Order: sequence, then structure tokens, then C-alpha cells
Amino acid sequence: MYLATVVTWFGAYFTLVFCCISVAMGVYYLAELVEEFTMLTRRLLNVAVKAELVMHLLLLVVDRGPVLPLVISAAAQASYFRLLPGFPFLRLTSEPALTSSGLLLAAQGMWARHFYLHHRSIEFAAGFCLVTVWLVPCVFLLSLSANESVLPGAPGNLPPASGGSKGSKANRSMLKEALGFLQQKGQSILPRMAPSALSNKPHRI
Repeated sequence: MYLATVVTWFGAYFTLVFCCISVAMGVYYLAELVEEFTMLTRRLLNVAVKAELVMHLLLLVVDRGPVLPLVISAAAQASYFRLLPGFPFLRLTSEPALTSSGLLLAAQGMWARHFYLHHRSIEFAAGFCLVTVWLVPCVFLLSLSANESVLPGAPGNLPPASGGSKGSKANRSMLKEALGFLQQKGQSILPRMAPSALSNKPHRI
């Protein structure tokens, strides 16, 4: 069974790598959509935050959920309203961003402690926190890639920092840069593999 074990582990790692690449490409595509439809994304974020607050209230009233984690998580969701007026321009070192990040980490810590004490599975905890804690912050992270493409005169948007094209490149999203780097490397490796495979092919005399 040694060969079967090796094949199984190889298949598992190959599946994991394939899933990671698929998620990375999906996130890259979502970043492009956010960059193209900035105003629509802002309205959807406003609706999403309100829906999250309603869901927290229902979890407290209907399911009798834990009060402290729900209150901290709801406070984190409410803090995102302060980031919406300047959307998609977001300074990670600003007071609203730091407050939202602190409440986000506090909410995640409270939920992790709650699920650990109540012996919930990792799948249950991950699915719950993805919807109630990380859904809106992930959209805000994706929106960082839209900073360079929004027109300065668009209504409700803050003017981008001066500095021409160099400043625009410096403000690009780190997430989008990383995904673009992976995509570029993948495209550069495949063309190099094809000529090498053709060169190794035996020629008929």
C-alpha cells in the first residue's frame, strides 16, 4: 500500500494547490469588478452592513446567542459605516480604519473562544465567522484596488493623492499586486515548458 499512499498524498496536495489557485483567480476577478463598479459596490456595502446588524439581532433574540460576542461583532459591523463616506479611498492608518480593525480582531477572538469552549467543529466556526465577521471586511480589502481607477471628479469620492503615475502605482493594492504576480509567473512558466518539451522530442532520420 506504499504506492497507493504516495498517490493519495500527491492527489491531496494537487487538489489543495488547485483550489488555492482557483480562489486566487476568483479574488482577482472580484477585485476587477469592484474596481469597475465602485459606486454600486458602495451601495451594496451599505446594505450588507445593515443586513449584518439585523442578523446579529436575530441571533440574539431567536437563537439566544452569547451576548458579549454578538455585541462586539455588531459594534465592528457598525464601525464600517465610518469607512463608507470615503469609499473606495481607505487609509489603513486612519482612526476609523484602526478602530474597525481592532473591533474586528476582538470579535474574531471572542467567537473563537466561544466555539472552543462549546466544542464546535472548525468547519462550523469557520463558516459562521466568514458570514458574521469577515464578509464585509473582505469587500473593503478588495476595494483597495479601486483607488487608482476612480476618477477624481466622481461624486462622493475623495481626491487621490498627488504625484502622477508614480503615486498611482505606489497606491496599488498589495493583494492585487500579489495575485497579478502569480498570474504573470504562471504565464511565463508555461511557454518555457512547451519549447523544452518539443526540443526533447526525438527527430526521425
